[in-house]
Amino acid sequence: MSRLTIASRRIAIAVAGSAMGAVMAASLMTAPAQAAPTAAERAETAGQEGAAQQCREVLGIPYKASRTRVSAPARTDFCAGWHIYVELQRSRWSGWQTMDSRSWRGDALHTLTTTCSGTHNYRLRMTKRPPSGATQVRTGREVRLSCPG
Repeated sequence: MSRLTIASRRIAIAVAGSAMGAVMAASLMTAPAQAAPTAAERAETAGQEGAAQQCREVLGIPYKASRTRVSAPARTDFCAGWHIYVELQRSRWSGWQTMDSRSWRGDALHTLTTTCSGTHNYRLRMTKRPPSGATQVRTGREVRLSCPG
């Protein structure tokens, strides 16, 4: 065990003033020292974190842009090579009806807009297809909006 590890454990014991702190300090004394990650392990972790950050979507909440128009923004970041398809949908008795749609590749910000009449639920639905791998579908928050009809 290195001197630094022993010293840090002694400090933890000295700082522990409560009963829980004493238990934690005791576990530090008995726990084996962990080796620092190797360069290969650090590279693998960085690759996993990079993949997790890849192609992030932001689906805005539909809102009334005017008396007779509904809009909703959709954005993608870190999506180089991905094919994106987004739909502004409204609820109907038979299911969801696509009122506006956009398709693009990579990073972009688009605002989808449609005319509205009556009272319906609106939402955004995004389909993301990576260069390789499974297609992902995300559905945004539903909002009930009323327009003169």
